[in-house]
Amino acid sequence: MDLSHATGKEDVDDGLSHIEQTDIVRRKLCRDQCIRWLVTAALIGLIVGTFRVYERKGNMPNVQKSYFNAVIITLTLLLALNFFESFKDQAKFIRWKILGQYKYEIEEVDLIMDFENLVSVAKLGWKCRFNWGISIFCCIWIFLNIIAETSIALINLTSSFNDGKDSNGTYLRAGKVNITDLSCYYRNNSCSPEPINAVIPQFLAHYYGMSTQFTTCRTYQTLSDVLSSPSEHAYYCRRTPGKEEFTYRFLEYNPRDLHDTYPQATNRTISASSGECYEYYEVNRRKGPDQEADGGTAMTFTFKNDTSTGGKITIPIQGDAFRSTTYIYRGRDVPQESEDWRCGDRCLWIWAYKARSVVEKASFFKCPITISSVENGISPLHQVPNRVARLAAASIALQGRHNKEKANKTKNWAQTQAVAFGSKYEVHFQNKSKVGANMAEFAIGSIAEMARRNPRITVNGIVPRMGTSVQIYWRYAIPLLVFIAAFQAVLFISVWIATRDVILRENSYVAISRVMLPLMRHRWPSEGSLRRGGTWPAMREHSGGRFSYMLEGMSDSQMSVGVTRRHTLESMEDVRHKGGEDSSCEASQRGSLDLKEGQVAYIEEKMFEDNYKKKSEG
Repeated sequence: MDLSHATGKEDVDDGLSHIEQTDIVRRKLCRDQCIRWLVTAALIGLIVGTFRVYERKGNMPNVQKSYFNAVIITLTLLLALNFFESFKDQAKFIRWKILGQYKYEIEEVDLIMDFENLVSVAKLGWKCRFNWGISIFCCIWIFLNIIAETSIALINLTSSFNDGKDSNGTYLRAGKVNITDLSCYYRNNSCSPEPINAVIPQFLAHYYGMSTQFTTCRTYQTLSDVLSSPSEHAYYCRRTPGKEEFTYRFLEYNPRDLHDTYPQATNRTISASSGECYEYYEVNRRKGPDQEADGGTAMTFTFKNDTSTGGKITIPIQGDAFRSTTYIYRGRDVPQESEDWRCGDRCLWIWAYKARSVVEKASFFKCPITISSVENGISPLHQVPNRVARLAAASIALQGRHNKEKANKTKNWAQTQAVAFGSKYEVHFQNKSKVGANMAEFAIGSIAEMARRNPRITVNGIVPRMGTSVQIYWRYAIPLLVFIAAFQAVLFISVWIATRDVILRENSYVAISRVMLPLMRHRWPSEGSLRRGGTWPAMREHSGGRFSYMLEGMSDSQMSVGVTRRHTLESMEDVRHKGGEDSSCEASQRGSLDLKEGQVAYIEEKMFEDNYKKKSEG
């Protein structure tokens, strides 16, 4: 650039000394916005990662809500700040496009130069309300800012907290925990001594088992299905023919949970199952006095199967009711002490009688019912004793009443329970495997109800505590985050394309005042005053070509002016301001700017102050 024609000096003003290629300027502008978009993408990635981490935590202490909120709010604020800065940078592009379109008053120029401030944009829209193009564009720019910030604020609405209300809302911590005392069938928090009072445990065993009449079980195939299922099920059942099994999952309680609101399902389980059952057919029956009991009428049956004669069995006369089912415990001792019908430490043989019906003959079933040990029990307090297990195995047939043998007046604990046709446990039109399944299901129901009703003891364990969990609405979160990233990218590309070829009008104040500034500085370095904007160029004539410019991304006090072709400017008249007194046009100076095509000159963003009074003859 050569200003020697204008200044008569060899040195060049610093404001015009920096020359760059236009494509370099454009690359830098694009690079800065790409960096901002990458920051946006990184922040969105962190938000998604935070959502994933807290969602996978499941139930957690309530204090984690504060941590989650702090992280998400921080990330969204950073995202909003980055978006805001991106808008400010793009506004610096746009203002030069606006300045090159029309002639403006000085106040309008100031508002345009402050276009990154939304308040200035709003004022400009109102100031230029009769210029529909500028006014509408200002409204659109404000609207785009609102959309951007609103979309970021909506991120906080894509997640919520589910505060725990039951066992599904708990988390676990080591500590003191309450478990059920499984040593016996308690009544009123008292374990009745045996055999002094053997009636109560037998009555309770049957009474608790009756609870299965009104509950449904959750089906399973393997133990892992039980451990992974919700804890609100009373018990679990596997009804695979020939492999029927019924399982109860033990619970633990927080000592502070006085109403058992949120028990914790453990990995400790106990199962009841039936071995192979045998079916016998009625051969003969005889009605008469009960020879084994103290009075009463009984029916004595003779039975057999295909391989043996079987034997005889006596049941009360009511057990032979039409289409009824009677379950029978044949031991003379209480089930806890039974030896004659024991099939293992935790197993008893239980009988069932199916009374005749219109289409079926009467028959007997004998099934071995086994109660397993507690799986995953790590303490003796977790185990169900063998005596209690045998009592549960016989529970379907127990009444809690004994008979006295006439010979020696000793107690005979053989018992029966009749079931009416149509009830859950009647066995008409069922095979022998289903009969054994009925006995086993009743037994596990008895244990499950005992575990819920018995008193509790405190041991070391894993304590359930009420917590909270984070729920993410991914169907809204993902589209919203994608929209934010896409919105920023599309907006920048649109602005970059729209402002890459900005043309200053030949009589634009900015075009004349910016290019004339260095000439006036060299001519009168100690005189004249500067101000933002300029009305003085309107009083001058000039010649030359068009000017295009782009923002380099530097401070607001600089701008770039690219000259599209070799041109000449003529200052014509000079206006000086001395000591506040008006002066007339005194001199004329002609200068030329030699810029190669495609080059950019950087000029300080200052304009000559127009604080003179125009003379009528000027």
